[in-house]
Amino acid sequence: MNHRLLTVLATGISLLCTNPVFGQSKTNPESARMKLPNQTAPVKQSSITFHLEKVAGLGSDGLSSYGIATKAVIREQQPEEYKAYPEMKNKPENLSDVIEYFYILDGPQFYYQNYVAHLYTKEFLIEKLAQLKFKLADTLQLSRKPVKCYISALGGINANKEHVYMVDANNNGDFSDDVIRPLLKMCLMKALS
Repeated sequence: MNHRLLTVLATGISLLCTNPVFGQSKTNPESARMKLPNQTAPVKQSSITFHLEKVAGLGSDGLSSYGIATKAVIREQQPEEYKAYPEMKNKPENLSDVIEYFYILDGPQFYYQNYVAHLYTKEFLIEKLAQLKFKLADTLQLSRKPVKCYISALGGINANKEHVYMVDANNNGDFSDDVIRPLLKMCLMKALS
């Protein structure tokens, strides 16, 4: 976390912790007897120091990268990895040129939980964790139980020739309870240019 963000957080905390200024109330006759100044009390400034420890790994100071590929490309070029990709149910039939995407949000967790589920070999897990610069000893921090650490989405063209997309928002592997949304025209123009 950078120092500017810590300063903003500390200022916010100090504002929350300062004593409130009370005014006279018409509903409380006791407050009318007290002489309160018309000016507000000055806000006290204070600071808080947070001692943080940098941890190597994913995040702003670690390794983080994403590649975008369709599920079809992954199935063709990386069949071993594709084994653990969920097969989505109830894809909309009224869309043309449908492209499915699968985003892994936490690579180490995804590969580890699928190794535990016997979808990936030990060698494949070690290879993937090495690519992510994740230490094998750190697998103690990963869950043996499956965690929803990915998102499925699809894009296509509807009957009105509009580009649309759909995200499995509740991550249940089923598009029937999700909403088809139009792709913003600005995003589409940038993508096509």
